[in-house]
Amino acid sequence: MFSKILPVAALLALYINTVSAAVVTYKESNHALVARRLVHQTNWAAISTISTHRKLKDYPMVQILSINDYDAKKQSTGRIQFLLTNLDFTGKDVKQNNKVSLLFNDEQLLHCSEQNLDPMEPTCARTIISGEVKRVLRI
Repeated sequence: MFSKILPVAALLALYINTVSAAVVTYKESNHALVARRLVHQTNWAAISTISTHRKLKDYPMVQILSINDYDAKKQSTGRIQFLLTNLDFTGKDVKQNNKVSLLFNDEQLLHCSEQNLDPMEPTCARTIISGEVKRVLRI
């Protein structure tokens, strides 16, 4: 588990337990493929947790974090990886309840703006992936 003495960063991976849903910016009707592309091409996501902070206990909380889904050769692994620390509220939330959702949007890559699409329009691809965070013991 997490160290109680020193704040440590742990490499974590999201193991997908639910089906992701994607809206299509691309001319692609394969939603799973669009979701995989979004996850692989972006380098950050919004993560939602259930707060453990005393003033916000049991309320949803959102944070931005850097992510990747690739190995040392930059090949997609299908596992979303990120670092968390127990200094941040997200790390504390995940330690208490490891169920999270991640939001990816094609506007993170500026694909929507470059095509004169409003990022809030349903035609701008996005996906929400929910699952459980697991600690990765080796990289």
